[in-house]
Amino acid sequence: MSMSTHILHHGMYFEDFEVGQQFSTNTARATKDEVIQFAKEWDQQYFHLDEEAAKKSTFGMLVGSGLHVLMLSWKLFDRTGILRNTAVAGVGFDDLRFKAPFLPDEDIHVELSVLEKSLTSKSDRGKLRVKFNTYDSSHQNIFTFTLIVLVACRPC
Repeated sequence: MSMSTHILHHGMYFEDFEVGQQFSTNTARATKDEVIQFAKEWDQQYFHLDEEAAKKSTFGMLVGSGLHVLMLSWKLFDRTGILRNTAVAGVGFDDLRFKAPFLPDEDIHVELSVLEKSLTSKSDRGKLRVKFNTYDSSHQNIFTFTLIVLVACRPC
């Protein structure tokens, strides 16, 4: 199921999810100025802040913060509406990995896959494990993590 063109106004309930189900987001990008502004506030590494200095880094160029790609990935997910008004609580993240540099002015999108679903001890919610893979415009996987989230069951 692709969510790239259809935005949900009410999220999916726990019963609506199936293991193996996949979703895709729209795209987003951060300009060079946005990458630098984010770094000034949240991650003041020279390779995020200064294009000239970044040329001498491991990356050889200005790169966006991993925290920035995390936030953009989350924003893209949030905009799908998959869990709008049905998320009960986030439990945590597993296996968070920065796999390749996040480059300014590069489109990214997220592909999501439901890994596990299980009922909880409370009958009004279930638990999902959802894999996030963030890709750049050449479909290189640049970032990945697993979200564990409690989701409301469909009301009786």
